[in-house]
Amino acid sequence: MLMRGLKLLILGLCIPFITQACNGVEVVVTPALSTGIGTFTPIPTFTRQPSIPTKAVAQVPTATPNQGPYVPYYVATSADNVNLRTLPGTLFPVSRLLANGSRLQVLGHTPGGQWLYVLTDSNIYGWVLVSLVNGGQDSGPSPLVTPGNVQLIKGQVLDLAGVPVTGIGFAITQGTGPKAPRSDAATDSTGQFYAYLPLSATGSWLVSYVSVACTSNTMDANSNCASGRCGKADPDNQAIILPYNGTLQFTWR
Repeated sequence: MLMRGLKLLILGLCIPFITQACNGVEVVVTPALSTGIGTFTPIPTFTRQPSIPTKAVAQVPTATPNQGPYVPYYVATSADNVNLRTLPGTLFPVSRLLANGSRLQVLGHTPGGQWLYVLTDSNIYGWVLVSLVNGGQDSGPSPLVTPGNVQLIKGQVLDLAGVPVTGIGFAITQGTGPKAPRSDAATDSTGQFYAYLPLSATGSWLVSYVSVACTSNTMDANSNCASGRCGKADPDNQAIILPYNGTLQFTWR
């Protein structure tokens, strides 16, 4: 009987412990990538962050020079299940799922303006994509908030005359397949894009041109190529090794 009891105890210890995490759907367009660099093989060394973290910690906005006292304004989510993230990027944990129409107080924005730093009505701080909210058009610019505990991947797109090209989308990926880690960014009025990755991200990543926004200065009022010829970023992708501290350069041709 003693030996039988020991066997049952050992079997009980060997049963694997399985957990599941359910994230909300990130409402973003993710076009297919075109690697086009032949023998590049990403090294899958990225460690995913936990899905449901503790309450986000507030960050102090950095005041914009020559700007008066900032009066926070409100926006509302424009889709169901909008992810409120602990840091500005799709590879960071989701702390809350926000219903359509959820009111958010805007405290600041990232360089590039793609992410807003917000406070919910339940006093939870976090980050949302600016493309997933409505309102605030009549308010002044929010303060610049530089996030900490992140890796910044930065690049710029200029045309042949050196003019910044806006609305050019890039994907920053490691590996291939639907579950491969990926973060997206688009160029702003200076032609620069800013993507934020977790500090745990290491190894080889690919920065790939994937899209052109209808609001890009390469498009006309009818969302057609302004010059009658649609261009593209050259090169269409660049491989980097993290950590990476430079600025990637692309030419619009």
